[in-house]
Amino acid sequence: MEKGLETKNNNEEEIFNKLVNKLEELKEHIEHIKEEINKLEQEIRQTKYKDDINYIFDKLQEVTNDKLNTVIFVDNGNVKYITRHQDSGFGVLIINNGKGYLLESFKLKENLEIAYFEEYNIPNEIISLLKTVQESDIYRANAILFQLYYLLQKYPANFVKVKYD
Repeated sequence: MEKGLETKNNNEEEIFNKLVNKLEELKEHIEHIKEEINKLEQEIRQTKYKDDINYIFDKLQEVTNDKLNTVIFVDNGNVKYITRHQDSGFGVLIINNGKGYLLESFKLKENLEIAYFEEYNIPNEIISLLKTVQESDIYRANAILFQLYYLLQKYPANFVKVKYD
């Protein structure tokens, strides 16, 4: 009788071990699926980011009739650096309080003074997108834009239109 009980216990233990092994396999499979989902979500975010960036710059080109490479977006004290092409210092538009200013130069005296070529009204649609789009890597910006970005975070800007003689 003891032998029959021992066989029954061995069978139950074997079944239990098979179930545990199957659960471990399923856990590994689930982890693999989670990794794949994360990769796909990241690809979707990157594609959406590129689409949003292209849309923003295309719309801004319609507004300004100028090819822009970089936007510095100032919104309630927050500053965002957004670019199509890293390391580009040309075609810079500063957007502040719904207005866009085509950057000519800047200097810091008592306040931050930004000289601009043209001023534009920026559509609310673009402002809304700029608020949600991920910021570009400021550490890859050229030195002048990097400096302007940090100055805009610390000082209120006065915008002055460039006068041609």
